[in-house]
Amino acid sequence: MVSKYKGDEITLDQLAAYLDSRPYFERRLLTYKHLRPRLPRFLYKYRSLDPENKESVKRIRDILVHGDLYLSSPVDFNDPFDMSANIVLTGGVRSKLNRIKLLAKSHGVKFKDRKEYIQNFMTKSNDELQDILEKSYSEHLSNVGVYSFAGDPKNILMWSHYARDHTGICIQFERIRNLKNLGQAMQVEYSEIYPEIDWFNKHVETLTTTVLRKHIGWSYEKEERIILPNSARKYLSINADAITAVIFGCKVSQNVIESVQNLIDERDKISLNPVKLYKADQHKSKYALSIFKY
Repeated sequence: MVSKYKGDEITLDQLAAYLDSRPYFERRLLTYKHLRPRLPRFLYKYRSLDPENKESVKRIRDILVHGDLYLSSPVDFNDPFDMSANIVLTGGVRSKLNRIKLLAKSHGVKFKDRKEYIQNFMTKSNDELQDILEKSYSEHLSNVGVYSFAGDPKNILMWSHYARDHTGICIQFERIRNLKNLGQAMQVEYSEIYPEIDWFNKHVETLTTTVLRKHIGWSYEKEERIILPNSARKYLSINADAITAVIFGCKVSQNVIESVQNLIDERDKISLNPVKLYKADQHKSKYALSIFKY
């Protein structure tokens, strides 16, 4: 990811390294004034929590206490259309040859073996090649690690779908407290058509689009996602101090509240930043949620 800071293009790692050396409020001021495009201050994660289930508690402890974010594989998503793509082969023989030469080089094919490698692909028809590419894309995609965030803690559907019918929690992350990792979260685009991967001509550019595209019906999520190659079903460790609040659902049980408070006590014992507690309540006169300090 490349951002603009004070008019100059710098990498995310360069920006994060500089900002991490500055006091908190200076970091906020500098990013607000100079970072383009501007990034939302907070990210949110909706989660269910069953205090009677040790694995359920562990998953929340991993986040709240250890700062370990589990990276899912796209094959485990609840939407089978997510990250789908339409692979197209445009251009003539020259475009095909140039792309296959680059592929041989990137795959580390030895120079003495490249002629045979290239001929093998050049003799295939576009239909045969497309079948190979679609299979390769699916296999590659299954190894991509993804961590998804929501953009709105008051979304009724998100509470229903991802926080067990409003009985769970929503965890708030402040991006500037761990820009190196949370700054990698990119906004998802929503559409009614698949993105195209122009394999001969713009493979890298279009591949980036595919992993950030979902059907327009999911637009209410306002999703941002961290995407890491070859990291599926692994953990991304962030600074747990970046977790700044937990919001309880409007139908939360006392057992869930106590379980979260126990985990916050664990944070306190290892001197992590305080976490604020809030609770969502149903609005009195409209289909909406209000959030108050707990």
